[in-house]
Amino acid sequence: MLTLPAGVAQVTASTGRGDFAALVAGPEHDAAGHALLLPGWTGSKEDFAAVLPILGQRGWRVCSVDQRGQYESAGYPDPAGYDWFELGADVAAVAAWLTGAGPVRAGAPPPVHLVGHSFGGLVAAEAVVAQPGHWASLTLLCSGPAGTDDPADVAALTAMVSALAEIRSAEDMAAVYDAKVAVQAQAGMPPPASADDEFLRRRFVRNDPAGLAAFSRLLMSAPDRIDDIARTDVPGFVVYGEDDDAWPLALQDATAHRLGSTPVVIAEAGHSPAVDQPASTADVLVGLWRQARPGGDGADDDPAA
Repeated sequence: MLTLPAGVAQVTASTGRGDFAALVAGPEHDAAGHALLLPGWTGSKEDFAAVLPILGQRGWRVCSVDQRGQYESAGYPDPAGYDWFELGADVAAVAAWLTGAGPVRAGAPPPVHLVGHSFGGLVAAEAVVAQPGHWASLTLLCSGPAGTDDPADVAALTAMVSALAEIRSAEDMAAVYDAKVAVQAQAGMPPPASADDEFLRRRFVRNDPAGLAAFSRLLMSAPDRIDDIARTDVPGFVVYGEDDDAWPLALQDATAHRLGSTPVVIAEAGHSPAVDQPASTADVLVGLWRQARPGGDGADDDPAA
């Protein structure tokens, strides 16, 4: 059973587009600013559980959320609802809920800093293009400029879509999870630790099969939105672990340059820096959020930091 760190609360983000399961940390009032963190393909809000309290202690009101159909957030009644426009609109709705929690400090920008991990970065990019005025910055965390075209990834995602089409029960979803772990083991990935496996299995089984299939298709077909983002006033950043094995590192470097920024590499981290190195990840994010302020120099004005 996953235990949340002190200072992190599980809440329901009730929006005009429905309810979303979320984790929050940081001051409800007089915050340095707000940030919304989106998980990846088979991830969930818990992927940021270790980094949230650190950001909260630095004075930020932060939220990670299960996207539509992920883990504890309900899926769309109509599977056709899983498209970029709808997913981006969900993100904007959660951001509006988050900023309604209380005013920020005098001089802090009202919009929300948006962080998207992996597939969540592709959703975040769409949200920024659709409604740039909502966002103080965009950080692509171990994400790419577009969907993956790596043959191995495409084969795995295609197989996932096919398997999910046959889902009729939670037992079927558990079988798909077991098959996924087996394929990863064949590729040389170590199996999850037993304590982690219980949570990962439960999380996977609770995904909406139609939603996960849609995410898999979108992950292969996502358009490149980087130039569109660069034409907005939203500062864009790229952060990745030095051992990230998702999108090629050179491609992520190029993405940062297209956004007019310098890529930030987190040492001793892989595809999930918020899990591998939460303190370093928090330091990087706060620095980028400070930098995104008009006239900002990246310095943290929190004396406790």
